[in-house]
Amino acid sequence: MISRNVLIMIGIAAVAGLAIGSLLGIYTANQMAQSREAELKAEIEKLRAQLGLLNIEDTVLIYSWSWYIHPDLIDLFKETYGVKNVIYNTFESDEEVLTKVSTGASGYDVVMMADAFAGEAVRDGFLETLDLKLIPNLEHIDNRFRNQAYDPGNQYSVPYMWGTTGIGYDSSLVTDPVTGWAQMFDDSPGGFLEKYNGKITMLDDLYETIGAALVYLGYSPNDSDSAHLEQAKNLLIAQKRHLCKYASADMYIPNMVNPQSTNFWISHVWNGDLYTSKENNPNLRYVLPEEGGIWWIDNMVIPKGAPHPVAAHAWINFMSDPMVAAINSEKIHYASPNKYANEKLLPKSVISDRNLYPSEEDLQKFELGKIFSEEERLRFEDVWTQVKAAT
Repeated sequence: MISRNVLIMIGIAAVAGLAIGSLLGIYTANQMAQSREAELKAEIEKLRAQLGLLNIEDTVLIYSWSWYIHPDLIDLFKETYGVKNVIYNTFESDEEVLTKVSTGASGYDVVMMADAFAGEAVRDGFLETLDLKLIPNLEHIDNRFRNQAYDPGNQYSVPYMWGTTGIGYDSSLVTDPVTGWAQMFDDSPGGFLEKYNGKITMLDDLYETIGAALVYLGYSPNDSDSAHLEQAKNLLIAQKRHLCKYASADMYIPNMVNPQSTNFWISHVWNGDLYTSKENNPNLRYVLPEEGGIWWIDNMVIPKGAPHPVAAHAWINFMSDPMVAAINSEKIHYASPNKYANEKLLPKSVISDRNLYPSEEDLQKFELGKIFSEEERLRFEDVWTQVKAAT
């Protein structure tokens, strides 16, 4: 099996079109990498010709989640396509993105949007239609993640990564079993919340956190019934007095590294982020809640009015290349929707980890987000406002 460092070296050299014969000569057993290198060079030259006819711009502006790209890939993209400037800004909530694209003048060329949010942006006319001729690497995306209800035919979006939302904890500090939401909402005297009072965080994300409460109560995480949301609100307010805080990825990723000093012993997390923290804290464990919850697909989209649409297509195609996708996925610890990367390039130890690549059976109780109406969204926002204001 090819090692991670060798994969990165081969991948970067191949995508950049550099001479790597001597390197591959050392790894003659890896015929797949050699074959992919030749294919990749041909693809790049073909795409360069297509983009050249369209006069690719020298700048591209990206808006994505924090901790969500291998940083070396930005320079590699610039070298590959001759784009001089890549401006890469980050956000911490889906709401930020939807607000940004809804203006029609976000200033960004490519933004990351989760499934339901992409669907709302499509419905409301906030996205540009993709020119799929400029994204030939779409063919490598597994059919399981294409042609979703939020974007039939992938006219507006290309899947980037996918994953689940669950619970991370430090096994050297947490001595009780953690199976799911049963512990995170156990407000009984002497119960889990009381025992770990002040050492638990929930996501600072209204749909994820309200969704978790709804699932604990036996409802769908997308349930917008007013009475059910009221129950979820009361549950979250009762839980809140035991929390350390509500935290986004930019906060819990570094703080779970040293939980004894930060009080981030148990955190509501996205699965790949937990693995990023685990690089520096091997005691961390991830739990896929047995009651169910949310799974998601993050997508690359081009907002209306994007100033550099050709470079935007180049970015989406580049990130969808199997070699790039494999390098990226292994770095950020999120599951790739790229079938070639999964079957031919990523280590079996990664693909077989069901916390990163849960089976369809594992996800039977999990749901993608729902495309909410404005009224439904306002109900969730009102509940969140009341929860955050509660003391």
